[in-house]
Amino acid sequence: MKLPYKLLIAVLISLVSWHPASAANLKTILDDAERGDARAQFTLGAMYETGRGVPRDDALCAKWWRASADQGLADAQKNMGSLYFSGRGVTKDLAQSMQWYLKAAEQDHPHAQKYVAYAYEEGVGLPKDPDKARYWRERAGIHDPADAAVVFLAAYERGGAGVQSDEEIYALFEKQAQAGNPRAQFYIGVALTTGVGVAKDLSKAHEWIRKAAELGVTSAQGSLGLLYMLGDGAPQDPVAAQQWFFIAAELGSDVGQYLRERHGADLRAEERATAESVAREWLARR
Repeated sequence: MKLPYKLLIAVLISLVSWHPASAANLKTILDDAERGDARAQFTLGAMYETGRGVPRDDALCAKWWRASADQGLADAQKNMGSLYFSGRGVTKDLAQSMQWYLKAAEQDHPHAQKYVAYAYEEGVGLPKDPDKARYWRERAGIHDPADAAVVFLAAYERGGAGVQSDEEIYALFEKQAQAGNPRAQFYIGVALTTGVGVAKDLSKAHEWIRKAAELGVTSAQGSLGLLYMLGDGAPQDPVAAQQWFFIAAELGSDVGQYLRERHGADLRAEERATAESVAREWLARR
């Protein structure tokens, strides 16, 4: 028998012996999401995407990302584009996918801008338009290369060839990750977390997500913080979690800012100071 959603969450919180900050943070994220905080909704969607702290559920991932995207959070809009493109948690719809990517691109999301440029080049979900493709490609080019690095749509579909298997997609991502593409490194870290396209391996997932985080991918930095917060794939470390939330926030991540505030509120003053000191040292070396 499937437990009601709120009861299931209450059971999960009661069964896990986390650092007190971690249990408090999970409940806070859930409460904030239900109250309508777009950053909490995005965070909760990401947790459902990977099964980090909650059961893995693509439909609930889509539900919370849509709620966040409807409020205008660019990262959530970009992720809704990804869901509609791949058909995870929603019905595959390339036109709908590109509308979400366009919303995020208009907010200067570099990843979304590159996808929109590609879509206009290839006529994928948008009419072919070389001028618009050039415009979006140039607009995307001003961004930090780590967050703008893209594993292109060809990993899913090109020229009517049809969707490739999860295993083939993972192999393409891994090839780009090995070549140094930081976002590809984050993607295969997520795949290793979920077991989609590859055997689940949380230890390896942690290694790849950390590589991407160290190269400056803010999504990976927030994910790495959650990993340390929940003790998922690495020993639980609330100070390390706060360090990565702090870094993501300083590099412009709205979700990083939210997690820094929420997680930090439940840490001791000396723990927050240590995390901030290490984070500032990392940022100074960047």
